[in-house]
Amino acid sequence: MSKNTLFSSTRFTSTLLAASALALVSASAWADDNSANLTQLGGENTMLVSQNGDGNTAAGSQIGEGNFLQLDAAGDDNVADASQNGDYNEAFTRTTGNANDLTLSQIGDENSAEIAIGDNASSDDNVVALSQDSSASYGNEATIYVDGNSNSVSLDQIGQSTYNEALIEVLGDQNGVAVEQVGENSANVYVAGDGNGLTLNQDGSINDALVSVIGDYNQLDIEQSGFANSAQADAYGDSNEVALRQTGTGNIGQVGAYGDGNLLSLNQDGDANDGELVISGNINNFALNQIGDDNSAQVGVTGDGNSALIDQLGNLNQVALNLTGNGNGSGSLTGAAGALASSSGGLLVAGAVLQDSSSALTGNSLSYDVVGNQNQFAFAQIGGGNAIIGEVGNAGASSANQAAVLQNGSNNVTSFTQNGAGGNNLSVSQ
Repeated sequence: MSKNTLFSSTRFTSTLLAASALALVSASAWADDNSANLTQLGGENTMLVSQNGDGNTAAGSQIGEGNFLQLDAAGDDNVADASQNGDYNEAFTRTTGNANDLTLSQIGDENSAEIAIGDNASSDDNVVALSQDSSASYGNEATIYVDGNSNSVSLDQIGQSTYNEALIEVLGDQNGVAVEQVGENSANVYVAGDGNGLTLNQDGSINDALVSVIGDYNQLDIEQSGFANSAQADAYGDSNEVALRQTGTGNIGQVGAYGDGNLLSLNQDGDANDGELVISGNINNFALNQIGDDNSAQVGVTGDGNSALIDQLGNLNQVALNLTGNGNGSGSLTGAAGALASSSGGLLVAGAVLQDSSSALTGNSLSYDVVGNQNQFAFAQIGGGNAIIGEVGNAGASSANQAAVLQNGSNNVTSFTQNGAGGNNLSVSQ
């Protein structure tokens, strides 16, 4: 099929009408309250719509394969709605201005879409919605760029066994981003600014998510359901909240915070999962929860005054906890580790680590390595065949560290060493 465009004179009965249509869709003069409603049927068509001004409306629809569509809006309070139905289509929408509403939808396979807000100049209070729906084994690509404040962005990618890809970049403050992917998906999200909110949901298998946020008071919420998924979420700044939840088997999750006053949580439900928390900074709160068997958790903390809560429920789980800093764990304990944390209706608390394999004899293992002062941690292992290895400080370098160890069951082992200038205390109950 020969390639047609919306501008082709074959679509009109005279060159005068063709020239008029060209002016309608591509005029660059500033004008307000205009409306364009365009439709193309067939393959390899091109549609270009450009509107400058306020209160304009543009709607573009293409049905067929191998089509290209571009909608550009410069100004405020504009509405652009683009849709493509078919395979191998491309769509691009762009706006510079405020309070604009952009909607882009694609149905079919191996389509690509891009939405840009701001175009290197801050644009505020815009609403963007991008959806892609594929029913075959060939996925779609979506790219969203936002430069501005208080924008709302949503992306939905739906597939069967399809591999969809999403790239989202947000620069500015108070933006809201929501991403939903179903199938085999990849999402790469970058946020720079303060007070932004992001939710990312991936449902399927072999999903991959990479999320980075730079700034303060941001909130990230990531959820993956399926098997063999991987996710990494990192926050650079202060007072950020990061939550990662994974349900299924063979998943890998990493959450990192580089700054102060951050709140982190990592939850994994299933078997053979791997979770990692990395904290560099002060007065951060972190929690790691794993439910299932043969899971592993690594926690690395560099800084002071960080609070911890680690839970593993199941068999053959492993925890490696490494601390460099002072006053981590947060809590009291004291005196033979708080007389074994007041014997221990609350299962010890302070910086708490719980491993519960119930009555199973194939237990869990934990390693604890600390360099610093006045760190307070309590460890509870429920069930049989558990092991704890602890190493605190080195000669002359660490003091006033506290540890309480409770092992409830048979065939448990504790090996603990406390070095330093003095004032360390340890209590073990088996």
